[in-house]
Amino acid sequence: MDNNTNNAVPYIETERLRLRKFKIEDSAEYLKYHNIKESLTFYDWKPDTLADAQQDIRLMISDYDEMSRIQWAITNKENNTLIGDCGVLIDTFGLKGEINYILSKDYWGLGLMAEALNSVISYCFNETKILRIQALTRPDNDSSSRLLKRLGFSLEGLLSKYGYSLVTNQPVDLNMWSLLKD
Repeated sequence: MDNNTNNAVPYIETERLRLRKFKIEDSAEYLKYHNIKESLTFYDWKPDTLADAQQDIRLMISDYDEMSRIQWAITNKENNTLIGDCGVLIDTFGLKGEINYILSKDYWGLGLMAEALNSVISYCFNETKILRIQALTRPDNDSSSRLLKRLGFSLEGLLSKYGYSLVTNQPVDLNMWSLLKD
């Protein structure tokens, strides 16, 4: 896919964060913040073991070559600690991206995810052919809804039983949010 990046995942630095490629060495921290009980209420998948986390990261690394999904490790600039991740799944034509994100509970409420996603949105609209960025959230995920509104996303509607939680093994309703380049 030609998305004007020459298959190079960008390193992004913000005021308080560094967004970089994942490394296998990130597996233990990745496992830890993906297994926070409060996150699992809204996140539909989690690695159960260190081997699962390593497999996830290997998959993300292989996706970097194809630029079909870019998943950034979010690190705290202050101490270089892995505190979460965010990414964009890019459609076949390179015109639409779907963002996802998760942050360690210790860093909730500080505006860090807004900071990270602002840089990802800027990258998508300025460095690729992406014209539309979308996000899916559970209808009762008030924190994500507030975050997306703050970033300029519009709620398009409810998609009944659109998702499936591998945590609860149940279908779930999802809200569709979008942000257009123009």
